[in-house]
Amino acid sequence: MQDKDIKNQNNLKDAELEKKEKEREKAIKEFIKLNTKEIEIKPLPVDIKTDLQKQAKELEDVKNEIEDKKLKCTDQIKSIKEKLDGLVKSGGIKVDQEQFNQSQQGLEHYKQVLDSLSSEIDTELNFCKDLTSDNPPKTLRVLKDSTDDFVEFTKTKIQSIKKYIKKVTKDLRVSYSKYNFGLESQKRRLEYLEVYLKRIKNKK
Repeated sequence: MQDKDIKNQNNLKDAELEKKEKEREKAIKEFIKLNTKEIEIKPLPVDIKTDLQKQAKELEDVKNEIEDKKLKCTDQIKSIKEKLDGLVKSGGIKVDQEQFNQSQQGLEHYKQVLDSLSSEIDTELNFCKDLTSDNPPKTLRVLKDSTDDFVEFTKTKIQSIKKYIKKVTKDLRVSYSKYNFGLESQKRRLEYLEVYLKRIKNKK
């Protein structure tokens, strides 16, 4: 009976989530209908097309930097865990599992932030790639208050992308520096403890 109740509760949760998702999709469609329009895509001057390709390359560089930082953080946590396991096996320390779990959760949260940032970049990157491809789309959906002049719109968009790249790059490096500083501090404390315990062992 208890299993049946749990199953019913899960079904209700799934139904509620599905309902909320449909409501969200409906709200998005309504927003698009009321607040956007389509403008005709026309051939771009060579200099603007070249600039778009340059921005696409810089966006890809930022994406690669994000992936690099995710890997470095994962490697740092792995290294810390290995050092902790080694110290525990040697009988040197007892691990505060709750504190370690918080470190793991912190890593997962930071990776989620980076994934979200990567998705944002994909939106801008797709814009650049679509307009510089051999077969660009025929129309572009924009906000209603945007200009109908496609070339002028693209010029403005390029300036916006340049500012976005600059801001994202700065925010990414600052956040990584702060997060990595905490990991490095943990690692140095463990390394000090390893050396200290080794000295004590050698004196015996």
